[in-house]
Amino acid sequence: MNKKFQAIIKEASRTAARVLVNKLSEESFKFWQQDRIRKLIRFKKLEQTEQDRIFNEFIVTLIGLLDLQLRDEIVKIPRQNEKRILLKGIQEASLSEYPIILTELGTEKLFVDLWIELIKMRTKEYREDYKLAVTEMKKWEELKVDNRYFDNIARINNCSILCLQHVRRGQTTPEDILWKDIRRWITFMDVEFKKILQMIQLVE
Repeated sequence: MNKKFQAIIKEASRTAARVLVNKLSEESFKFWQQDRIRKLIRFKKLEQTEQDRIFNEFIVTLIGLLDLQLRDEIVKIPRQNEKRILLKGIQEASLSEYPIILTELGTEKLFVDLWIELIKMRTKEYREDYKLAVTEMKKWEELKVDNRYFDNIARINNCSILCLQHVRRGQTTPEDILWKDIRRWITFMDVEFKKILQMIQLVE
C-alpha cells in the first residue's frame, strides 16, 4: 500500500468514524434524557457525578457495540480487499474519535485522558465477554436451526448485559426493568450503525 493510498484510507476512515461516533453520542444523550430512563435510574436522587457516570456508560457501551459490529463485518471480507482495509481503519479510528471530539470542545486534558483509559478498559471487557457469549450461544438449539442473526443476537445481548451491570454498579436482578429498555435501545443502534455503513457501501 503506497503512502498516497494510506493517506486516503486514513482520511476516509476518520470521516466515517466521526459520523458514527457523532451518531452514538447524540443517541446516548437522547436515551439518557428520556423520562422513563431517568425514572428507572432514579435520576433526581443521584448526585451530579453519578448522573454523568451513567451517561458516560451509555456512550462507551455504544462505542463497544460499534467496535464489535465492525469486527464482525471485517472477518466476512477477504484480506487485502479495499473494503476490509477501510472498515479496519474505521474500527481503529472509532476508538479514538470521541476523545478527539472532547478535545475539540475544550475538555480538559485530564478528563480526555480518563476517557481514553475508559474506552480501552471497556473495549477489552466487551471483546472478552463477547467471545465467551458466542461460545455459550453456539450451544443454543434454536440457533443451530437458523443462525443468520447469530452475530447480531450475541452482540446485542453482550452489550446490553454489560451496560446494565455498569449502570447498576453490579447490583442487578433478573427482574430489572431497565434491562429491556437498554436492550431495545442497543438493538436500535445496532441497526442504525449498519444503515450508515450501508449508505457508504461498506457492508451488504
